[in-house]
Amino acid sequence: WSAEHWLKKKFFDKSRPDVSTYSTNYLCNEFLDDTDRGIFERMKEQNPRKYAVAGLGEWGIAEGLVYENWEVMDFDVDSLGKEDKTEWQWKHFFGLDYGYTNDPTAFIAFALNPITKQMFIYDEHYEKKMLNCHIAQRIKDMGFAKERIRADSAEPKSNDDLRRLGIGRIVPSVKGRDSILNGIAAICEYSIIVAPNCKNMIRELSSYVYDDKRNERGQKLPKDSDNHLCDALRYAFEDVKFFRPEKPQRKTARVQDI
Repeated sequence: WSAEHWLKKKFFDKSRPDVSTYSTNYLCNEFLDDTDRGIFERMKEQNPRKYAVAGLGEWGIAEGLVYENWEVMDFDVDSLGKEDKTEWQWKHFFGLDYGYTNDPTAFIAFALNPITKQMFIYDEHYEKKMLNCHIAQRIKDMGFAKERIRADSAEPKSNDDLRRLGIGRIVPSVKGRDSILNGIAAICEYSIIVAPNCKNMIRELSSYVYDDKRNERGQKLPKDSDNHLCDALRYAFEDVKFFRPEKPQRKTARVQDI
């Protein structure tokens, strides 16, 4: 029931004279009693995203999504914190996941406030068959060449190439036992706003689900497919724990004795 499924695009998004489509939900189910309806009413308050799918029959995945804490919204990233003079609470982060033939190279940019626990994803790049020189040029064209970028540590040669090509502040991601689950847990502490232009990020967040596989402690692991921007997001999040926003001190005029 993913919103990215071909059935939706072929039969539901476009009206066709030879096809009739119908959607029903619990509101028109005459066989439900008050207890059944109460379940959906509580779901409406406690988990609006699940309610939209399981309750109202909208397209999406109701169960098993890795990230539930996101929505799509227009915003001006340059104005974050300016209205209430809290610019000092915001910082920008950048992540990169390499790909080539089967998997795309995925780059992501977001701004984050660790005090209000808000994250705004505002830019992305998603493309297959990119050589390192093309990746470097694309990052320059996006205006992020001088930023600190967390990239996949599995490709140290590519990281070295990008430094040589002018992306001087690229650093490897941190991997290890439970790094995936710990990264996901940290991201889940934030409310995530995604800009409408980040269509690939929206698609991944809509379909990134847990697998049936579990680790040795019985914890579910996310499926390792169609998650390239989600991986780049998690790499970049490694730098969030080092961000300690400090309010700038007001300068006071010194009165000298005459």
